[in-house]
Amino acid sequence: MDSPGKATKQPKLVELDASGWSIKARLALKHRGALYCSAQYLPGLGEIWTRVHLRKFRGRISAPFLLLPEGGVLEDSLAIAQWADQHGSRQNEKLFPPELESQILRWNAACDSILAYGRSTFIQAVLASPELAVGLLPKPLQLFGPLSRLLIRYMLRQVAAKWKDVDQAASLDKIKAEFQKLSDTLHTNGGDFVLGKLTFADLAMAVATSTIEPFGTSLIPGKAFRAPGLEDFRGLIPWRDQILRRPSLQ
Repeated sequence: MDSPGKATKQPKLVELDASGWSIKARLALKHRGALYCSAQYLPGLGEIWTRVHLRKFRGRISAPFLLLPEGGVLEDSLAIAQWADQHGSRQNEKLFPPELESQILRWNAACDSILAYGRSTFIQAVLASPELAVGLLPKPLQLFGPLSRLLIRYMLRQVAAKWKDVDQAASLDKIKAEFQKLSDTLHTNGGDFVLGKLTFADLAMAVATSTIEPFGTSLIPGKAFRAPGLEDFRGLIPWRDQILRRPSLQ
């Protein structure tokens, strides 16, 4: 994995491994066969480099973002997925068929709200648990004892402050309504795809179910975090796993 600032002829995905938004971007790039390299983003500590590199000194910044060889940058998972759909090498299903694009954007917005709820509850849980907090840091930074705990609490509070307005809007009742709509839609459509065929809506909502039951890399090694209040929607997990087992996503 490259360092964030190393030059490359391939697009470079700067990401946070276990972030739902980064996972959405990676899935789209994989499905469409878009070549890219990757680098890790460290919240808080990585922000100064990011602002300098992107020449963006105001407003919110976060991972993922895609650095293009010609000098452009795509700053969110949706834009990265749309880029992958246009530049991927595979002759498989397009993730954004024009006739379904407005519905796909609606489901992607639902995913973002769900992930925001998950982020908010995760930060609250970690701030309340010093052991969990230290586990978020890279191993070399865990060796500084009390200083490590102060560092991660500072980083988490920075993230929480940055996204306060977004996360506060993502109430549990709204998230339950989105998952209920997903369940009802899948039932109506036969249970395979949100919009009748594979689209980015499926990838987005599959990632959203990580708030119900985690998958893939955990933010804290050996610790699986489940957002509270979503236990009634565990019936969506087999659908999620079926989507993620597709050969194009491996």
